Amino acid sequence: MVAVRRSGELFPIEEPLDPALTDGEGIARISSVPAGELTICARGARHQEFCEEHVGLVAGGTVSSILRPSPGASIRGQVLLADGSPAAGLRLVAVSNEFPPWPRMHTQAMTDVVGHYQLDGVTPGRNGLLLFAPVSFPFLSEAGYLARDALVVGEMDVQMDIHLKALVPVAVKPCHSSRSGKALNLEVSNAFLTSDGGRIPLTRQEEGHWIGRVEAGVYTAEAHAHSGTTELTGEREVDVRRGAPVVIPVSCKPIPSTPSVPSLVSLTPPNPTGPSSFEFAGHVLLPDGTPATGARIIVFDPDSWNRHPCSQWVPPHRHVRFEGSGVAVRLDNKQREVIAWLDKGLYGGIELSNNQGERVVADIRVKEAGAIVGRVDSLEGFTDFTAPQVLLEHDEHGGPTRSLLTATAADGRFVIAGVPPGEVSVYVAGSTTRKRITVRSGEATDVGYLPPAK
Repeated sequence: MVAVRRSGELFPIEEPLDPALTDGEGIARISSVPAGELTICARGARHQEFCEEHVGLVAGGTVSSILRPSPGASIRGQVLLADGSPAAGLRLVAVSNEFPPWPRMHTQAMTDVVGHYQLDGVTPGRNGLLLFAPVSFPFLSEAGYLARDALVVGEMDVQMDIHLKALVPVAVKPCHSSRSGKALNLEVSNAFLTSDGGRIPLTRQEEGHWIGRVEAGVYTAEAHAHSGTTELTGEREVDVRRGAPVVIPVSCKPIPSTPSVPSLVSLTPPNPTGPSSFEFAGHVLLPDGTPATGARIIVFDPDSWNRHPCSQWVPPHRHVRFEGSGVAVRLDNKQREVIAWLDKGLYGGIELSNNQGERVVADIRVKEAGAIVGRVDSLEGFTDFTAPQVLLEHDEHGGPTRSLLTATAADGRFVIAGVPPGEVSVYVAGSTTRKRITVRSGEATDVGYLPPAK
């Protein structure tokens, strides 16, 4: 199954996942996807989550992605209610707690009439099992259950039976008293209970209480409010036990303000008024002016600045991949250069003026260069900045360089574009093993596997 989210957005675990299913050839087709920067994730039977991030889709365009999920595990068992009867129709969600975080496409299952469930394609490692009791579609929960922890090793099948505790009605009552003992009028914006498994929302009542039903256990009751211009917050640990409804008073106190410390020297320019980003759109063209395919655009993180593609220091950035020549990305106002590159090495860029809040339309023509592709050891859930660094050494330059035009996939495959033709040494930072290759314009030279540092 395959699901799509906008980059930076999480898959909401409170709602049932509605993925597209693959056909007999392993292909899933998704329509009505909004244009923008996307994350595409796949998970399947006995295969854990695998995602491609920073995939660009222009209006009216298409994009494809080859996803390679690794073998996963499964968790199965039976869920019983407090009285020992089967918990039918309960939704279970397994969310990996491993770090660094993935986009987190969760896996879910429903208990059958006898309370049995099976979560398939679970990511090995630590997982949190969240439970939702549905009363109507789309799974509006009538109660909050404590999360369970599950440790999955390798591709094993884990048997995990769950005996739920009794549900207890609770009511959180936010309050505040001044030093004089006079109560203040509070406007409470939110109140909820939290546990190791996350936040359990409550429903506001006219008299000011926030009510719900939760499984017996230890929680922290929290409330957020304001009185006039004063922001207040409060929390209280509570042991919710089976029996009569529990009323939890939570005393809210003003949030202390952090005094500003004047600086003699401003290290950063003042924030400009207006939008902090702008949209860049256009096409990427080959040296002869024909449209390119598979263009990537470098997007720098806010407060980064541009450097030459072969600089030794690489500012934080990401590569947004598009299917064809058309591109459209949102850039920080401080980004003054837009760089495009292709998998076969060609790259180019254009300089921008101050385009605060504007929409800039321009084409980028790439120039001849070569590329290097290969594979490094993949770390579980690594990002571009925790992946092994691949360095280049050109005889004419002398020292090692790390190219800005380097993209590393989650499975360890990498591509380096914008490499000048000629001989070059390639190696992982800290490794003594170097591979000497000849790079040609418009071609991707495969160096194979690069061993890690020892």
